[in-house]
Amino acid sequence: SEEGWHYTTELRNWMFDNIYIDSPAKKEEGKARWIIKELFNYYVDLLKKDSNDDKKIKRVVCDYISGMTDQYAIEKFREKFIPSPMLTKTDDDYLFKLAKSL
Repeated sequence: SEEGWHYTTELRNWMFDNIYIDSPAKKEEGKARWIIKELFNYYVDLLKKDSNDDKKIKRVVCDYISGMTDQYAIEKFREKFIPSPMLTKTDDDYLFKLAKSL
């Protein structure tokens, strides 16, 4: 309908003005591409250990990554590529030892 077309056009214009061009999300696009590319390569390499059907592996990995939310993909990237901090028990006994010598 004419009214539907009007609102669709209005929404499309708003999306271009606020999302697609020069938005904060658009500025993060390069980072998002990098994360997806690295996850893709990681999972393809992982699956190649069990299969030599390159086309099928790539399709499976694409399907898997396409089902990820942004936050899940970022978390998976952190898990696979960012070193985890080493958690060590800290002991403040030395502080108290120094304080006793005052």
